[in-house]
Order: sequence, then C-alpha cells, then structure tokens
Amino acid sequence: MRILVPTGQWFPETTGGSARVATETALALAGRGHEVTVIAPASARPAVEQIAENLTIRRSLPRTRLPITLTDVVSTARAVRRLRGYDVALVHQSTGAVGLIAAGFEAPISLVFHASALRELRFLRTRLSGARRLGTYGLEPFLSWFERLSLERATSVLVLSEFSRGLIEADHPALAGRITRVSGGVDVDRFTPGDGPRP
Repeated sequence: MRILVPTGQWFPETTGGSARVATETALALAGRGHEVTVIAPASARPAVEQIAENLTIRRSLPRTRLPITLTDVVSTARAVRRLRGYDVALVHQSTGAVGLIAAGFEAPISLVFHASALRELRFLRTRLSGARRLGTYGLEPFLSWFERLSLERATSVLVLSEFSRGLIEADHPALAGRITRVSGGVDVDRFTPGDGPRP
C-alpha cells in the first residue's frame, strides 16, 4: 500500500507527542512493507531523504516568520499536487488535511486528531500580551474553519484517547459517530519496567 503522511511536526526536530506519533507510525508502516512518503517541515536536512527502505521524507513545509497555520495549508497542497498514486493519507494536523482537500487528493484521508489547535490557541492567548496576543485573534477564524473542514471531509477520524474524543464531541457533536479510538502503542523492547535506565 502507498501511504502519504503529511505532518507539521517531525521527531526529533520537534519533541512533542504528535511529532513522536507521526514519526513512529510512519516508521512502523514502512517496517511492515508499505511505501510511505512523509510531507514534513523543512530543515537543514536534504529536501528529500530516504531514511528507511520504504520511507521517504519530503521537506516541503517551510518554517518562516509567517504563521504555519496558513503556510502549511498552501505548502501541503503544493507538495501533494506533484505526488500521485497513493492509496490513503494519514494526516496529523488539520492544516495538512485542508491542504490535501485543496489539492483535490483523491484517496481516502484518515485524520489523526491529537488535539484542538483552536482550543490551544485560545489557551495560549491567555499567556501572551501586546501584539502577539492581538495576532492570535486573526488566526482564530482560520483555525476554526480548518478544524471543522478537516473533521467533516476526512474519511475517518482517529483519536488516541477518550479525552480527544470528548473534545470533538463537545465542539462538533454531529461528528461524534465518525470517531475511532486507536492505541498509540508502546515499543516494549525500549520502554519496559526494569532496574534502571536502558541504553
């Protein structure tokens, strides 16, 4: 199966949970023999990396002073228009999903809903002041629209926890029946109880 994985976060450049899930899931799918192409943030690394036998990373999402809320949609759409023949997309942010939709991506789209970017923006606003705080108000309508559109248009919506399911049910009650909870998984060879740290 040919799988496209658009993600605005990639481990180890970003150490958050959704970056780790996107990276480990892509690696595991490639390890199972699927042909996986990741659309990831640009970095100092080459524009296209072959990091495993079946895993290619395309560094197509620029990181500039412009808000990634807007640039990731445009950059994902631009990257996807050059790629053809995928069986499914496993996308990790609403901005990537909207980029797929804008590009006319024809295969099924599975959206992994890690959290509500809109709720996170509203929380962040309480910790900012001045121009940075004011700037969040301009992004809010876009995030609201992207979240709703990506949830409505995704073929399937995946969550890793009942908490994430609850966020969707609270903010988008009509979509409650389309949510599937999946396990995040643990590498038991690497993370296991023991007497001390493992190499």
